[in-house]
Amino acid sequence: MTDTDNQYTSINSKSSSFKEIQNLLLNIPGPDLVANSKAVSREEKLYKPVGALGRLEEISQWVCKWQARYPPRIERPRICIFVGNNGVIESNFLSLSTEVTKQGITNFINGGAAANQLAEMVDAELRVYEMALEEPTRDFTLGPAMLEDECVRAISYGMTAVDDGLELLALGDLGITSNAPAATICYALIGGDVEDWIWSSSIYENTNIDRKTEIIINGCNMNEKDMLDPLNILRCVGGQEISAILGAIIAARFARTPVLLDGYASLAAALILFKLSPNLIDHCLVSHISSGTPVEKVSHKMGKEPLLNLNISLGEATGAVLAINIVRAALFCHNGIPEVDEGLRHS
Repeated sequence: MTDTDNQYTSINSKSSSFKEIQNLLLNIPGPDLVANSKAVSREEKLYKPVGALGRLEEISQWVCKWQARYPPRIERPRICIFVGNNGVIESNFLSLSTEVTKQGITNFINGGAAANQLAEMVDAELRVYEMALEEPTRDFTLGPAMLEDECVRAISYGMTAVDDGLELLALGDLGITSNAPAATICYALIGGDVEDWIWSSSIYENTNIDRKTEIIINGCNMNEKDMLDPLNILRCVGGQEISAILGAIIAARFARTPVLLDGYASLAAALILFKLSPNLIDHCLVSHISSGTPVEKVSHKMGKEPLLNLNISLGEATGAVLAINIVRAALFCHNGIPEVDEGLRHS
């Protein structure tokens, strides 16, 4: 079943400025070293060669130290997909209207999206969060996409997607209009050739490379004096959905919830935090990338090796949902394989 939440415009944020967000990040919890030590100790005793399960062993330890408990478990993971409309798209790509976004949401509600099928397969809760679709961000080629309080409100809204006790969170976006803001954020924070950051993952995004390049450059030039730090880059050229994903990543850290990232918008949100301090996304894994894409470049820049490379370009947390069962597989092996002495006793 898909839950939808459209309370964005009625949220009264406790945080009203970037300063308050930054102060919050100063108190963000680190890994639980006791739980991690227990996981490492058991892994070394399991009835198999040490290291024989490759990354599955790393994943089980990662879950332990960020769930802050031992033994680790995942019973009911949550998938959160954030959807927003961006003024830069509506001003420059007439084919990407708000109506297209609404159609995508309707497909989710009716259970017709790939993520719906996969969520049922992995027994995960799927939620879709609408980001004031009738009030898109401003066209960032003409000025900042958001005011500071608007950006902070979106971040705070994303935080509401996480509850205490949530064991695993998969994050994504609808992806129809978010690629341009994600590309501009990555270009502003990493640099390089603009073309390296353009990725037309959607069938709706068939505008030529030259036009997209122009939009990214114009957006950065227009907002250069205001893009003084990562959060202001998010405000100037980002989107409400990217801001909300960033908020969900922060909230997950405080709730002791490991996070699976999927798609360009999610990685752009993670990149903002990474640029503030790399340790802010230690509780996140990149679930999936496609070779030769900007998502691969961002993942590499953040030192994150993806769990999957299936050349899926759909977005919508598809890769993250698939990765849920990889994480579960790691925990089944870690919790279920007997230790050496136990194995010998039962042989």
